[in-house]
Amino acid sequence: MQLALAIAQAVVYLFKNDLSKASHWLNTARAFINSNIHESKQLRLDYYTAQLHYRQDDYDKAKSLYRKILKTVRLEQSKRPLIESKKPDLQMQQIEVYSLNWLVDIALKEGDLDTAAVLLEQSWPMIERRQDVRSQAFHMRSQAQLAKQRHNLSAFKHWSQQAITSFRSLGMKTQVKELETWLTDKS
Repeated sequence: MQLALAIAQAVVYLFKNDLSKASHWLNTARAFINSNIHESKQLRLDYYTAQLHYRQDDYDKAKSLYRKILKTVRLEQSKRPLIESKKPDLQMQQIEVYSLNWLVDIALKEGDLDTAAVLLEQSWPMIERRQDVRSQAFHMRSQAQLAKQRHNLSAFKHWSQQAITSFRSLGMKTQVKELETWLTDKS
């Protein structure tokens, strides 16, 4: 319970962009880990630690953790018995999709457009299968950003509008405002 609360506190401070307090709570969470911890709790801790590194512009550390998360998720999924694997582990799939999208964002920040495009192609089928509107919205936002960096104005407008519609339906005003700013920005 203490571990879950510490991670939840870290998430709150990440969203408030108070990286110092987020770091404190992630370190606190790390102190509660023992050998009996469930894999999903460790993955959540790694996920938010990677997000902290991303927000601190430490893309190498973030990338390394997101790749570790993907490797762990895929290994865990491959270990599941065939009958059990027909029932998807939604939490693991969500961690996988979100980690892929953060890797896309890092690739875009680093100007590695080819890697961003490959990761987007890789994640889209998973997102469609899950029918997770939030994941779809972030994926569309990343597609818009990729199109903008590739100077493809029509694709940029298309993906931006799609993402805005999805974010609006989710009540995610910050993301809507961000995309509307992108559309009005002439640079």
